[in-house]
Amino acid sequence: RRLRSKLRDRMIVVGLALTGATFVLFPEATTALADWTGVGRGVDLIFYLSFVMLAFVQLLVYSKLRQMEARITDLARATALQQA
Repeated sequence: RRLRSKLRDRMIVVGLALTGATFVLFPEATTALADWTGVGRGVDLIFYLSFVMLAFVQLLVYSKLRQMEARITDLARATALQQA
C-alpha cells in the first residue's frame, strides 16, 4: 500500500484502456503484435492482456476496500470512545 500511487494507477488504467481501444480500432495491429510476441493470434493476445488488466483492476479494488475497512474501524473506535 505504501508503494502505491493514485496517479500512477490511474495512468496505468487509462493506458490499458487506450491500448484496448487501439486494438479494437486496428485489429491488424494485434495480429502483427501477436506474431511478433509469438502468441499466434491477435485474439489470444487480447485475451491475455485483458486478463492482466482485470487482475490489476481487481488489485486496485481490493486495495480500496482495505482502506475503507480501516477507515470504518477508526470511526467505530472513535465513536465508541466518545460514547464511553
